Amino acid sequence: MKTIVTGASGLLGRHVAEALVAAGHDVLGVDAVVPGEVAWRHATADLTDLGSTLQLVRDCDAVVHVAAIPRPTGRAGGEVFKTNIATAYNVVEAAAMAGARRFVYASSFSVFGYPFFEKPVRPPYLPVDLNHPVGAQDPYGLSKWLGEEIVDAAVRRGAFSAVSIRMPWIQTPGSFFEGVAPRRATADSARDLWAYLDGRDAGQGFLRALEW
Repeated sequence: MKTIVTGASGLLGRHVAEALVAAGHDVLGVDAVVPGEVAWRHATADLTDLGSTLQLVRDCDAVVHVAAIPRPTGRAGGEVFKTNIATAYNVVEAAAMAGARRFVYASSFSVFGYPFFEKPVRPPYLPVDLNHPVGAQDPYGLSKWLGEEIVDAAVRRGAFSAVSIRMPWIQTPGSFFEGVAPRRATADSARDLWAYLDGRDAGQGFLRALEW
């Protein structure tokens, strides 16, 4: 399957592209950052521009949209929100216009309000599942939630079939043992409910969502 993976140079996107290539998919990775030596083709584009995005995704069978500013910190909130929303809208619209049959969207656990809340969020019950209410308070979480709505709108009009996946904190074995494991015993880690996922498992999850 000819598949576009946006954000393919990032931590999550790289694992997604690797999983898809290993499964035999023809992958074009799109990212502002040029990767090193990789097993997929690469293109650089401004995904906030619809015309540029459409040029990339034409003739594709599927799109996996991972590209985003991945947190609300370090940049102005308006920039995070504007960039993520514009990118999600353009990639969805371009995929629809290009005739893509399948769309997979990388949403975030932050849709529930964790871990970037200002007013503490208390889960109504545990474990957290998809029946929990949207509780985003920050521009990143809001942008991911509205990205889901953009995808759902395209599905309602019959553009393609789609899955949105709310991802937790993505880790590698090295980053886990060096940075995550020592923090898991601290109270501050409760902000994200101690949630994390190995990037390799995340890549397999996106592969299953694509092929489902």
